[in-house]
Amino acid sequence: MEVTEKTPLKRGAGLPGRVLQDQEPIWILDVEKDQNFPRNKVAVGLGVHSAFAFPLFMQGKVIAVLEFFSENFIKKDSPLLSIISHVGQQLGQVSEREVAENAVLNMNQTLEQRVLKKTQELQHKNEELERQQLITINNSKMSALGEMAGGVAHDVDVRLVRDDDVARSARGTDQVQPRIPCLVLRAIVAS
Repeated sequence: MEVTEKTPLKRGAGLPGRVLQDQEPIWILDVEKDQNFPRNKVAVGLGVHSAFAFPLFMQGKVIAVLEFFSENFIKKDSPLLSIISHVGQQLGQVSEREVAENAVLNMNQTLEQRVLKKTQELQHKNEELERQQLITINNSKMSALGEMAGGVAHDVDVRLVRDDDVARSARGTDQVQPRIPCLVLRAIVAS
């Protein structure tokens, strides 16, 4: 395995390179005699004699090549290669599903984050609208109270003027008596 990982192979070179190029399983009876098996001396030194490999497909493209080795000389088994070819396609489909599932999970996480962000933004905007609404209501109340107080003050002032006129007439003088706010309030409450 270590030798396989450390040996760079190009498309068409060695067993995995040929499988990658041809996009179909390949069987080698004797790796020592194979002209396109760069690792043959190391393989024979390890007691390897036969090998086969097959591609894994994803969306019609080879995404990996799986190699298998044997210490025995094993003749090409066409029915086994056919089965292995189907296994390679199915494993590729499993990989496709995993990729699709991961994409869906990532999309869901992204959407959940967006929804959470928008929800927080809307909550903040709603809180601001409620605050503005309270300010508007309070301003309206204060305005109405101001208008009411102005109207009451006018009514009281008119009434006081009349009371003053009556008091001056009764005294027979045109002098204006100072107004005491306490009496004015009493006059408002009494009427």
